[in-house]
Amino acid sequence: MACFAVDKPLPQSVLLHGVTTASAAELSTALEHLRTAGLISVENRLITKVSTVFEATIPTEAEFLAVEESVLAQALLLTETSDPRPLLPWQAQLIHIVDQALRRESPLACALSYPLILQLIHRGEYLSAHAYAQDIVARPFQDRLTLNRSEYLLARTLALTGKPAAAKPYADAVLSFRTREFGAEHAETAQALHALAEIEIALGNYTIAQQHCTQALAIRERVLPQDHPQTADSLSLLGALIKDSGAYTAAKPLHEQALASRVRKLGKTHPDSAQSQNNLAELAQRSGDLETAYALYTAALETCETALGATHPYTITVVNNLAGYYKQTGDLAAAHQLYVRVLENCEQTLGDTHPHTAYALNNLATVLRQRGDTHQAQRLYERALAIHEATLPQQHPHIGFSLNNLAYLHQSMGAAAKARPLYKRALEIFEAAYGKDHPHTKTVAKNYRKVLGN
Repeated sequence: MACFAVDKPLPQSVLLHGVTTASAAELSTALEHLRTAGLISVENRLITKVSTVFEATIPTEAEFLAVEESVLAQALLLTETSDPRPLLPWQAQLIHIVDQALRRESPLACALSYPLILQLIHRGEYLSAHAYAQDIVARPFQDRLTLNRSEYLLARTLALTGKPAAAKPYADAVLSFRTREFGAEHAETAQALHALAEIEIALGNYTIAQQHCTQALAIRERVLPQDHPQTADSLSLLGALIKDSGAYTAAKPLHEQALASRVRKLGKTHPDSAQSQNNLAELAQRSGDLETAYALYTAALETCETALGATHPYTITVVNNLAGYYKQTGDLAAAHQLYVRVLENCEQTLGDTHPHTAYALNNLATVLRQRGDTHQAQRLYERALAIHEATLPQQHPHIGFSLNNLAYLHQSMGAAAKARPLYKRALEIFEAAYGKDHPHTKTVAKNYRKVLGN
């Protein structure tokens, strides 16, 4: 029992699987005696209290490894999808076991860290996940495949914490290794392609991202079972890329297919199903179907708040989009309230310099401008632009959005001379990223033409 943390929940199944010196029946009987004596508490097959009597027991190395093998098997099963709830009751116990394994330099320490890092990602605890990923990549006691998976997690957490440029070399290395070791038609290779596509999106390389995502989806559709969550992930990501290219009609069936697959496999109340609802809501809003958009946004928000909590990044994404709905329908007070919530959450969970924080600043500034507070709007626009320029490549579309927003503010205040160079640079970025026929490019070009006439 000293392998486990005192007074942290522990699944009874983990303890049963980790014991090699007694049968399951014998151990169950022993557990009942311990429960009757008040030394442990068992609720819904979860040991929720372990007496300090057991701290004096010093396990052998074989007993440590038996526990770690059992915990690893259980944790991997519970982190197959992005829903953190199945593992949540004993997440603290898993952290204790992983930390203990890392201190002991157990041969299973890095492998054990894998499901913990996934769980932290699923919980939206990106900084904690990154700290573990950074630690295990530097550990020498792991084989090449385990190291590759550690590098995969480091690439993901670097991107999630707003450092996609630092993530890309690791993601490239992961893909190269898996293509060489597993071949081009393998689920592990598809996972690496999907992760690299997400990083290329964060870097603003949308064409390359779409190529990687299309390839990942094709592999997953061929090698994975029907309705596999990873296939739905690639459908969703490809739909988002196509939507951002301005092809809303082409994006819709991909998001519909992803939602149907997720509902069949995971259920309506799974966070991934809510993500698909949010994606379809965005498409409906951009197509002018505001009633459908509102219904999908509110359904997605209810699921995310219930499953993930009010401050999870998935939840905040839906809140941000719902604020955009209110802004479009003219309810600026409601939009302002939600955008403030988004910004505060981004600052608290991601930090003041994360690209998502800059995105939130831009959105709040736009509502402030529309409500007449141009001084505060300018301050937020300038702060957003500074973050984007410090964290993203200089030709990234998000910098273009910040430039366009600040230019529009100057134009509305009669400062055409300040607006012109900002519009010019924004137009150059959008033409390079999207082409001249994209709706975003056309909007900036129209704004630029107007200000040139002043």
